[in-house]
Amino acid sequence: MGDIIDPHVHLTKGPSDYGKGWERCFEGLASEIGTNSKEELDEVVKINKALGVTKAGIICQDNSRIFDFRSTIEYGQEVIDQYPDFWYGTVGVTPVNKYWELDRKNLDLFKYAIDSLGFKCMMTAPTYERFQADDRRAYPFYEAALERDIPIMFHNSSMTKPPVLAPLEFGDPRHIDKVGIDYPDLRMCIEHMGFPWENVTLGMMEKNPNLYTEISSLWDRPYLTTWNLVIAKEYGYQYLRSTKTPYKYDEGLPDEDYVQDRVLSRVMYGSDFYGTYDLTKPGGFHIRGDFAKYVNFVKRDINAVAEKTGWPKFTQKEIDGILGDNAKNFIKNL
Repeated sequence: MGDIIDPHVHLTKGPSDYGKGWERCFEGLASEIGTNSKEELDEVVKINKALGVTKAGIICQDNSRIFDFRSTIEYGQEVIDQYPDFWYGTVGVTPVNKYWELDRKNLDLFKYAIDSLGFKCMMTAPTYERFQADDRRAYPFYEAALERDIPIMFHNSSMTKPPVLAPLEFGDPRHIDKVGIDYPDLRMCIEHMGFPWENVTLGMMEKNPNLYTEISSLWDRPYLTTWNLVIAKEYGYQYLRSTKTPYKYDEGLPDEDYVQDRVLSRVMYGSDFYGTYDLTKPGGFHIRGDFAKYVNFVKRDINAVAEKTGWPKFTQKEIDGILGDNAKNFIKNL
């Protein structure tokens, strides 16, 4: 078992980071994201390290264009400074402003986070911020990322929360396909396997060797997620020329000499929100979710589901890849 890397983590200081637009989307819910004290962060890091997580990317997400919400890079840097061996920074930016212009302030913020603070990734959320990833006004961000060899994570997926939060017309991953055509060397990741467009996401990954995905927030759909990982294996088989007897479909899958994976090797682990903050009780933080459940879903549960259903099982190398090795190819110099 190798290192476990979690590239998808959200932390905020709590309700003070929220704007009225964001609260309106969650009206009627008792709690939302938030992590406050050093003691709480100590516990989060302790739990994850005990599970084998060696690195985690804190996403300083920008939802200020529509929902008046931003987890600041200042807070992200504060967390990184406390645990520099564990956290790395992902700067969240929206490329277009509320006037549908190139957001030059956010472009400068992105460059500052990478060049001066040492952040290692960019994240943007077209679904939340209601722009299309292939909007030409966003291209200066992609060019700046490519110049710095920095990957980009896209929230191009749905939400289970109120529909107003994430209109699907902006989440279609095919917009990212166009970005990949224009910037074939740009490493990109479609979060949450592009739900509900998982098959489209995997099909795009088959043809674009620099496109990744991750499985954060998908553990509660064990059959769907395991099936999508099986499909990733299927998309990724490349039958290589060999002096051996040519592969015949009706004789089963070929041995390893014939197979080169091109898709599953770019699927990554991810958690998501590390804590919740009860908006009705100031200071009411509690650790959200069961991190052992998230890690063990990959370590053992996907093979348990595959065995139960008769689907192809996953090798230890493939499991290690999902948990950490694949992320090392996506995020450089961890």
